[in-house]
Amino acid sequence: MRIKPRFILAAILLIALLLRLFRLTELFHFTMDEELIAWRAWGLFKLNRPFLIGGISPLQVHLPPYFYYLASILLLPFKFNPAGWGIFGAIIGMLTVYCLYRLTLKLFNQTTALLAALLQTFSFTAIAFDRHFWPLNLNPLLTVLPLLLLTQISLKRFWPYLGLSLVLLLALSADPSNLTLALSLLAVFIINRRKFNLRYIFLGLTGLVSLFFIPLFIFDLRHQWQNFAGISRLWQTAANHQFDFTGLFSGLLLLPKTLARFWF
Repeated sequence: MRIKPRFILAAILLIALLLRLFRLTELFHFTMDEELIAWRAWGLFKLNRPFLIGGISPLQVHLPPYFYYLASILLLPFKFNPAGWGIFGAIIGMLTVYCLYRLTLKLFNQTTALLAALLQTFSFTAIAFDRHFWPLNLNPLLTVLPLLLLTQISLKRFWPYLGLSLVLLLALSADPSNLTLALSLLAVFIINRRKFNLRYIFLGLTGLVSLFFIPLFIFDLRHQWQNFAGISRLWQTAANHQFDFTGLFSGLLLLPKTLARFWF
């Protein structure tokens, strides 16, 4: 009797989850980055202090707070036990396997899709990274999702464009290296512009830019433009060091330096 593909997929997803949960508390990864996010969550729920900015970017300007809010909410059900993040990291890893399956099935066939899911399930690198939760933990899922949404785009449906905008909003607020993803999608839209609804693209970009900058503008209005002043401080620092543009180049080189991770 031939086993139905959906049962094989269910078994693969279960194995993917179990591999990422195996000895979770013993091997859980928790360093300064995770500590900073946990500190913000503690301030939000214990001190009742909402925040308007997230992590810092190489250009000395803070990112929007959406990822920090997501991370804080995920930590709350576990009473601030960071191992709860490991559970959600495992779930995100399992969702990545499923989305990769759906994308490969859309582009190729059932056998190739199951093989792709198997490779992601048993990848040592994927398992190691999916055992904890921090901004880069979302990157595999946030890379596969836009590709999957692109296969759903048509001239009449708006929801794929909305989905792309929300995915990019979370990606860019989680880590600045995801700018690579945004620029890649922009290149796709420009090269294949006749296949997309330009009005929907405009609405999606408008919503993305507005939601990205609104909390930052509100923060700066309340704090004498301290956030955006980071750009001028960066230039001033460069000038004080006899035009040593190391910091500036570090920010501008963020995109090419992260291409290796993105394409991998």
